Amino acid sequence: PAAALNATSLAVVAAASLVWTVAVDGLPSMDTSTSLMSGLSDLTSGPAWQSLVYLGVVTTALSNYVQTVGQRYVPADKAAIIFAMDPVYGAMFSYLLLDEKLGPQGFVGAGLIMVAALFTQARSLLRLNRDTDPSAPASPK
Repeated sequence: PAAALNATSLAVVAAASLVWTVAVDGLPSMDTSTSLMSGLSDLTSGPAWQSLVYLGVVTTALSNYVQTVGQRYVPADKAAIIFAMDPVYGAMFSYLLLDEKLGPQGFVGAGLIMVAALFTQARSLLRLNRDTDPSAPASPK
């Protein structure tokens, strides 16, 4: 099931990307077919081709597949927190690897995401402790 879900997800993304590209750039006209072919030959040679393969296979297909397989073993509430933290991880890695800087809005956004994740986890832990502690008052249902 993970492979089928991953294939379907990639097909939908590819189709949506094609629609978006045509909507933004339009269809290539027939008189520019020579420049289109030269553009394609530029893409299929050298580092551009390697980058496209890396982006398509590793960062898209492989990461989607690993995510789909991993979701079998992680409860839904934990997976939601992990996915919600994705922009924070992205900002952190872009700072560490690319020396990019966050502006004030970025820090506020990252802080809000982290506070929400911590609040959700603390609430889950309190509920778990209340459910396992026999001396705790019963929660209304």
